[in-house]
Amino acid sequence: MIRLCLAFLSLAPAAAEAEMVLRPEGIESLFIEPDRPATIRWRSDRDLPADPIRYTMRDFQDREVRAGTAERVDTRTVVLSATLAQGYYEIEFAGVPTRFGVVALPPAAQTPDAFFCIDSAMSWLVRDAGLREGLVRCLRRSGIAMSRERLNWGEIQSVRDRFDWNAQSGYETVRQLHADQQVPVLEMFHSATPWSGKVGKYPEDLVGTASSWREITRRWRSTWGGLEVWNEPDIFFGDHLPADQYVALLKTLTYAVDREAPGMTLVGGVMAHYHRQFLDTAAECGMLDCVDVASFHTYDRAAQMQALVGKYRDWLAAHGRRDMPLWITESGRPWKKGPSRPPADQDIASALDITCKAIEVRACGVARYFAFVYPFYEENDNNFGMMDRQGSPLRSFAAYIQAARALGNKSYLGDLRLGDSLPAVRVFGDDRETVAVLTALPGTTQTDVAVDLPVRRAEALDGRRVEPTAAGEVPLADGLAYVWLDRAAVTARLDTQTETMRLWTWGQASPPRRRATSPIVLRWQYDPDTFQPVTAGYRLMSENPGKTRLVVRAFNLGDQPANLPLVLHLADAAAQIGGENPCAVRVPAAGFADAAWDVDLTAAFARDDPLAVTVRSVAAAAPETLPLAVTLIGSPTIAQRRARYPRQLRLPLGQTARWQPNIPSYGRLELHPQPDDSVALTVRFGQGDRWVYPHFRLPDDVDLSRFSALVLRARCERPATVRIFLWETDGDVGYLTASSVVPADGKWHAAEVRFDELTLSNANAPDANGRLDLDQVRRISFGMNSDTAENRLDIGEAYLVGPE
Repeated sequence: MIRLCLAFLSLAPAAAEAEMVLRPEGIESLFIEPDRPATIRWRSDRDLPADPIRYTMRDFQDREVRAGTAERVDTRTVVLSATLAQGYYEIEFAGVPTRFGVVALPPAAQTPDAFFCIDSAMSWLVRDAGLREGLVRCLRRSGIAMSRERLNWGEIQSVRDRFDWNAQSGYETVRQLHADQQVPVLEMFHSATPWSGKVGKYPEDLVGTASSWREITRRWRSTWGGLEVWNEPDIFFGDHLPADQYVALLKTLTYAVDREAPGMTLVGGVMAHYHRQFLDTAAECGMLDCVDVASFHTYDRAAQMQALVGKYRDWLAAHGRRDMPLWITESGRPWKKGPSRPPADQDIASALDITCKAIEVRACGVARYFAFVYPFYEENDNNFGMMDRQGSPLRSFAAYIQAARALGNKSYLGDLRLGDSLPAVRVFGDDRETVAVLTALPGTTQTDVAVDLPVRRAEALDGRRVEPTAAGEVPLADGLAYVWLDRAAVTARLDTQTETMRLWTWGQASPPRRRATSPIVLRWQYDPDTFQPVTAGYRLMSENPGKTRLVVRAFNLGDQPANLPLVLHLADAAAQIGGENPCAVRVPAAGFADAAWDVDLTAAFARDDPLAVTVRSVAAAAPETLPLAVTLIGSPTIAQRRARYPRQLRLPLGQTARWQPNIPSYGRLELHPQPDDSVALTVRFGQGDRWVYPHFRLPDDVDLSRFSALVLRARCERPATVRIFLWETDGDVGYLTASSVVPADGKWHAAEVRFDELTLSNANAPDANGRLDLDQVRRISFGMNSDTAENRLDIGEAYLVGPE
């Protein structure tokens, strides 16, 4: 046995030596003009073998299309010359462990369509200088209108008085590369620097923040197409703080940028999820008055896009800004982490979903779409990259730039109905062309579609030409096809009275520029011993809060002192304000001052948990100040919560047979249902994500559509995010709470989970109709994402509640 092991070990170096490493001399050489002779060169990491270097070429569907021998022009250079039809190809060399993607599409027009953008993140994800340069050149050729980058402020200004513009991430080099190629950067400000202090993860020193960002803006404004403030503030990137803390930072950045680059596009929101309470608070704090664009992220499927865009439009409309531009600044579909390139089936699935989402939101009037993510990028068990480890293109990138080529600068015209077996066919056009986008029904193997109209030409997902069948059907081998049609013939059959057209129309409006910015920024100074900040607001730690002090800090970013009388308003008359109101403060130039009110909250939460608090300036002579709005969340007992609902049903959590474990293989779960209908979950994890969500099966006679919420009393022993899942039927479609339903502090808390506030879980199966169907829910999960390797969650009682 020992000799056998040694024999294998002796073979390992020889096997490794047999595998050459080839790299393209320039990744831009992998983008070629179709139907024209092209030459691609690779360099080897060692001398090439004397034997002929065989290659195989495959198409988008992984079918072999040619094979031959590559030319060896010197001891380390391989050359392949070919004339390729339009489309995507992979080249594989014998003895080389990886393939190389080749995109055969025409270069983009001089003025790219503003819609087709990409999240590049090269400052953080690409360290090779030559690869960075090649990637940026490929963006320009591919018709990418804007490239989203990321800036860790602490890297370029770790101390107050010194900037290192490149730092370890090469920030300035990356931005200058973009400028050289005339690809504007969407700068995304991420992370506070140590000297600025911290409120959660945001900078505490807003005066110093404004001063620094004036300098950053002066340095890089010529490379920017816009500035996006923070990333996904509604989740852990914002430390799960409510929106008022985020908007205080946003106002600060707006003021700073406007001093140095008037007219620069400011982007706010950057939402990870559609969290309406967070969004409403942001709008009430004036976010929509100090940005030009509201942005959000989505990793849902294409079928959910129209409903999601509609939700954001409804939110904007509720705050008087229905026609504000919407940008999606992250949207991707990953493949499995591990290899340098994904298997063809995973690559095709990623390409199809990213492209279909782009087409859907384009029709819904979204102004810019940033596919995620351009370079190779592994995260947890996924890889989101649209290029492989060496920087050669994957199918997802080829499909995306084909969409830009086919639909660029065309307007949505309406839907073409081809029968009940297909999704709505989106039709786009300009004064020269009309293009219909055919897509297969998700989950089907449909391969041909009858258009019943004269087809001028048709192209597949990667741009390769496809020919209609003898029966006039267009092949859908990739799940999508672009079909060029005669405008006059299409017009007679277009459906323009659609929800999609309504969204498109709103997206075409030209909203006014944002209002003039104020140097005065209000921020609430919450007491962590009294309030626990969560995404929706500030939860009072005590069930009987009594008298509480509310403190607001007024920052003055300008160079003149300001006198501010600040008025506190409480939405519930049962809450009593003590002392003077307004509270007058004098704020020094480039400084701050605090205003404070003592309020009695004893009876404030008798009818409802949230209490809206607003602070405004009423000074006529002072600079116009946007309001501060916060939401206080009471902690009523479970009896008080139940008393709000006439219909109640206690869940029999103590029935052991109703429970089914749901935990990773490296985790151990002990379920302890009790006769009093309580249950305890004790968990222990090894390496990997620490999640546990056992399924509780509802009694057969329970129809969840008769209820509107779940009221429970729970205790989590150690830090965790405690969540509730509702599962449709017996499948894997799950809707969950966006944030923790109770504090994980080892104490008992009552909570109310409203079903209309649940969001679709992106980690599970897509939902065909994009909405929670309560009448189909047969299982509920009570569980958590634990911060610790061992934890315990107790559910003392749980009730389904609703109106009579």
